[in-house]
This record gives sequence, C-alpha cells and structure tokens, in this order.
Amino acid sequence: MVGVTQVPPKNSAQRIDCECNKGNNSDCHVTRMELKRYNLPGVLPTQLVNLPRLQVVDFAYNYLNGTLPREWASMQLTSISVVVNRLSGEIPKELGNITTLTTLSLEANQFSGTIPPDLGKLINLQELMLSSNHLSGNLPVSFAGLVNLTDL
Repeated sequence: MVGVTQVPPKNSAQRIDCECNKGNNSDCHVTRMELKRYNLPGVLPTQLVNLPRLQVVDFAYNYLNGTLPREWASMQLTSISVVVNRLSGEIPKELGNITTLTTLSLEANQFSGTIPPDLGKLINLQELMLSSNHLSGNLPVSFAGLVNLTDL
C-alpha cells in the first residue's frame, strides 16, 4: 500500500496475526490485518482475496478513498472496520454474501444511496455501524431477520 512509512505515526496501531502449520511445509496464513491511524492514502486492496484465511480487516482512521471492494464478498471475513476514512459510493450489495461477518463498521465515511437489503442475509451480524455517511431511505425490511444484531 502506498503511504506506509518505516516509522509509524505516533498514535497508530498495527496487528498482523498468522496461523501457522508447524508440519513439513510450515505454512503460515494471515488471519488478521489491522493498520489503524496510519494515514494511509489510496484505495482498499482487492488483493486481500489472496489471503484465504483472513478473518479480520481493520483499516480505521486513515485517508482511504474509493469504494469497498466487491471482491471481498468471496472471503470468509468475520469483521470489517473502515471507520473514519474517505470511502464513497454505494455500499456493495455483495457484502451480504459474507455470512460469517459479525462486525461491519463503515461509519464516518462518504457512502451514499440506500442500505442494501442484501445485508439482511448477514445472519451472524452483531454490530453494524453506518452513521455519519450520506445514506438515505429506511432500514431494509430484511433486517428483521438479524436476530444477533445488538449494535446498530
């Protein structure tokens, strides 16, 4: 990612977790990627789909723009946090395919349009943060099935 420096900003937080198989090949897989308050510019990387065991993505408090990659919908993520960035456009309906999601934090960006009814398919969702965007319309009726949702 462009903008990552050798010396992290003062209040930044990073965490990269890996799951390693100590067998013959010593395979390691990234399971968590947090780069918070790094002043990162640019767009969210679609290449994260090449990390098949990635579960947690947290790029909060950066300067990222563009949209959420639709490609992420093919992943088995449990948490996406991109709060306080400059992301825009519509929230991709494809995110409704990530049924493993428990947390979806998109607040304080520039998302517009309506909330996709497809997010009602996120049966494990516990936390959905959408405030401080440019969203319009009502909550989709499909949200009635989100029985695990505790924070909205």
